[in-house]
Amino acid sequence: MLDGHREYAANHAAALDNFARLYLDMGYPHIAVRMEGSVLRAYGGLGDHANVARSCVTLASLEINEDHRRKGKKYLERALRETKPASELDQDFFAQVSSTQGWLALLGGDTAAAISDYTYAFRLWTAAHGENHILTGWGYMLLGKAYAQAGQNAVALDEMQKGLRILEQSAGSNNAKYLAAEITYSQVLDQSGTHMESVRLKDAAEQALGQLNRGACTRCSISVVARHKPDRKRSRGERT
Repeated sequence: MLDGHREYAANHAAALDNFARLYLDMGYPHIAVRMEGSVLRAYGGLGDHANVARSCVTLASLEINEDHRRKGKKYLERALRETKPASELDQDFFAQVSSTQGWLALLGGDTAAAISDYTYAFRLWTAAHGENHILTGWGYMLLGKAYAQAGQNAVALDEMQKGLRILEQSAGSNNAKYLAAEITYSQVLDQSGTHMESVRLKDAAEQALGQLNRGACTRCSISVVARHKPDRKRSRGERT
């Protein structure tokens, strides 16, 4: 309905963006990448620098999730270039950029850079939303993952426990993100030597995820923490 109508081009791009997110959640990342590429071209044609930057961050996460780190880095670089002429970019956007940079650093084995990037993202989310918000809880989980990879399991568990409490309060214990976070927490428990508790927690979370999805792509739900990508806000109320 929106395609081909210049006056609705921004709405068409926003609809495609939501469609790409849906395909990703359904377990079709390759389709999501192609569709988000169309979103990027649409916003580029409109000269909408802010939404070009947002789409670049989305594409960076999608590419990194498929282990295309070089492509992901290029999209991040373009996103940062677009911030100069852009307006309407808030703390959430820059937190997403920083957390994605942290993800790349973690994949590259640079745990010090990852901890620094995640700390900055966490501070931005906390400043924007307060302590008891899903994004703040997400920030604790990301920091925990970085500390765990650095071999600081005690610090990692402490950060993740804070994150789980916030995620449970803000999203609920039957939420896919909370359950995926529990699985990640169980892996750090296992690294710390608490094997029985780790297995119990992991099995319970995976069973709950399976019931929640009812045969949908469980791998996609479990990878929600690995993707390091919380939902982002669209400007002007475009995102449904």
